[in-house]
Amino acid sequence: MVPFFSAEILAAIRIVEMKGRRVAKPSFYQQAKQLGIVNLPDLTHMTSLTFEDVVVFNDKLTERSLFHALVHAVQFRILGIQDYADRFVREFLRTQSHFNVPLEAHAFTLECKFAGEPTRQFSVEEQVRLWIDQRRY
Repeated sequence: MVPFFSAEILAAIRIVEMKGRRVAKPSFYQQAKQLGIVNLPDLTHMTSLTFEDVVVFNDKLTERSLFHALVHAVQFRILGIQDYADRFVREFLRTQSHFNVPLEAHAFTLECKFAGEPTRQFSVEEQVRLWIDQRRY
């Protein structure tokens, strides 16, 4: 992951593999559904979840899933937790799909770029800053 992520980011990340367990749905999901919010992401079926500098894997850690999770760690680092959460929630409420949230779409785009040509190096941090500068998030 070094060619794509700074040593600083990689040194800060902690990884948890659930091994036979899964991250449970948050308690507020029921309240959100009662308020009419639909299509909440089912955390139990997600490959991984990034919590600032901790990445939790529901499934086996793979290079591709680690890459995706690290993109989110970079987004957290650059935007800050409050700004990341604000952008994510606003776009989720607007699009009604976490896959259409620009932060998530960008992570998938970079993940696919990595998977398609893993030897073609690029800086994820530069890509995240570019999207911020272009107001794509």
